[in-house]
Amino acid sequence: MHISPSYGKGRAVGDAIVAHLFPHGQDGRIPVVAVTGTNGKTTTARLIAHLLAGSGLRVGMTNTDGVYVDGRQIDSGDCSGPKKRPQRADAPRCRRGGVRDRPRWHPA
Repeated sequence: MHISPSYGKGRAVGDAIVAHLFPHGQDGRIPVVAVTGTNGKTTTARLIAHLLAGSGLRVGMTNTDGVYVDGRQIDSGDCSGPKKRPQRADAPRCRRGGVRDRPRWHPA
């Protein structure tokens, strides 16, 4: 709710925002796959991304080679850890955690 807008009357805008992000009948869940370990994380993440994309899902992935959205590299470099490349969360059309739910969604 806008309690103290710069002008005009306060309005409850939270409901409209939530309704836009999560349309009626959808549960709003975002599927996320995390890969951990010592060796083979990038290879495993690529395999998982390939399988999910083959199932018709739109997939975002970060790894030691960069950031990928729908199989297209949108950033390069080691983007696998939280301190390596923090700007990866600003990549358009990709939620942090990997899987994108809508074509035109932008991260918060």
